[in-house]
Amino acid sequence: MDLLNWLENESRFPKIYFERPADNYVVAGVGAKQVWDEIPEDPPGMVFGGQDFFSGRARYILPEEMREGEITEEFEKSFEAPLSRVDKPDKARWMEAALSITLPKVVLARETEFTFENELNPIDIVRALRKAGVRGTLFAFIFEKGRAFVGGTPEILYKREGREVESVAIAGTRPAKASKGELLKSLKDQAEVKWVEQFVEDELSPLCESLERGKREITRTPYVQHLMRRFKGKLKEGIGDRELVKKLHPTPALGGFPREEALMVIGSVEPFRRGWYGAPVGWISKERSCLSVAIRSARVEGRRLFVYAGAGIVEGSVPEKEWDELEQKIKQYILW
Repeated sequence: MDLLNWLENESRFPKIYFERPADNYVVAGVGAKQVWDEIPEDPPGMVFGGQDFFSGRARYILPEEMREGEITEEFEKSFEAPLSRVDKPDKARWMEAALSITLPKVVLARETEFTFENELNPIDIVRALRKAGVRGTLFAFIFEKGRAFVGGTPEILYKREGREVESVAIAGTRPAKASKGELLKSLKDQAEVKWVEQFVEDELSPLCESLERGKREITRTPYVQHLMRRFKGKLKEGIGDRELVKKLHPTPALGGFPREEALMVIGSVEPFRRGWYGAPVGWISKERSCLSVAIRSARVEGRRLFVYAGAGIVEGSVPEKEWDELEQKIKQYILW
């Protein structure tokens, strides 16, 4: 049985779904046997959750029932076109903010609100993301009927198996159809990913007995491609998920550099709350954990879909092109 079908037929809330095709892993859960407002130090099983981008206020859930499964379902459905679209901020204000940036890097985000005639089904959105070829991490937190947070993200904050840990640095964007050379030769994109690589290495190194730095490569989604570098290490005794999240979130890929100064700028110019956008979401247990970075994400509120995207502003950024990048990043939600 496809786990999305199982969730759809369940009456219990919350409903939780995670799918990682690269790991051939699908898991879903329903109900809340136990709830924490922070990462539990000693989880009694696999717990699922996320946190607010700025405040760090978290919600982790031990489901009443959990199932693991396979990807089996084909999906055919047409989506109605929205009645309206509102960008926060609008293009003029977003470009004005981009031009005002003086720090080495600041990630400016946008919230795009689509309103539809009928109430949205979050599970259908996840099915459509899968059909579109989103292959990083597909996820859904359906908190109650008509209210959910969903996404299809290419980025992990980290994966942990025992004391073995892996993280990635991702930055720089081009349309998926562009040649690899555009990213690899772009000084602006090379500088953007360099900030993230240095941050991940600097933050992980003190937590690890050893840390390996992989080669810089290209990672692709159905609509865009990015520069990426992997880091793999062995954690020191006593280092757990709380320490990893505190050190790694947010990376310069979602905040900027220097981190604290960039976050102050973001808080002063973005006219909306990021909420779980760009923050860690995933699962944690004693033995292993996988927390993704909730980019390419959206919030469902009844008939409204709030889609989030951000672009890194560095020296050499052209605001018009960065706005176009935001449009590329939300394409996976243009389902009509």
